[in-house]
Amino acid sequence: MVDDGTDGPDTGQAVKEGEALPMGADLPQEGEEAAEETRPEDAPKRGEEKGGGKAEATLLTDADDAPEGEGKEAAQKASDKALKPYRLDLAEQYAADKPDIEAYAAHCLELGMSREQAQASLDFSVKLHERRQAEFLEQRRTWQQEIKADAEFGGRNFTASCVAAKQALAAFDEEGEVRRMLQATGYGDNPAVVRCFARIGRAMAEDRLATGISVSQKAPLEERLYR
Repeated sequence: MVDDGTDGPDTGQAVKEGEALPMGADLPQEGEEAAEETRPEDAPKRGEEKGGGKAEATLLTDADDAPEGEGKEAAQKASDKALKPYRLDLAEQYAADKPDIEAYAAHCLELGMSREQAQASLDFSVKLHERRQAEFLEQRRTWQQEIKADAEFGGRNFTASCVAAKQALAAFDEEGEVRRMLQATGYGDNPAVVRCFARIGRAMAEDRLATGISVSQKAPLEERLYR
């Protein structure tokens, strides 16, 4: 009986030696079987030579010998070029600010700034500070001219107004805290401040003349005002 191929072996099954190929089966390409038999067990399979993850080992190397990419190399270069702590130069007049300058240098270092960049930034900040100081000094001079020209407290009354204001400070600022604040901030030249203390000084003088008793011998002014 002639075999029509309908009951033949599955074309997907291997053909034994000496057995006829089933109908429709592809003949093996020349050299394919030999290549398949001689491929080392640890050699990468087709389509697996490339791809994500660690590279496959070769016949002469281990997988650990493969390069790990540019990321590690770049990180190593960055580590080699890491900035070392540095000190910044500052004018002698700012010697009291040394702790702040050291903190500023550390901050610049954390930001990745070189010493040259940090020094340039500090110099610029100092220039801004000095410019603001000069501007405020000019403001104080303007204040002085304003109180000197004041119709009530300036002109011929300017010296007496300053004396009265200082007397008020001496009487009610026994610890000197207000005077130190006015000196540190420059607001001892502010016309509004001068007028305020000058008025208090005048009131003290008038009260002393009317009663003949020194203000230091009487109850505090605020107590007498709110009786």
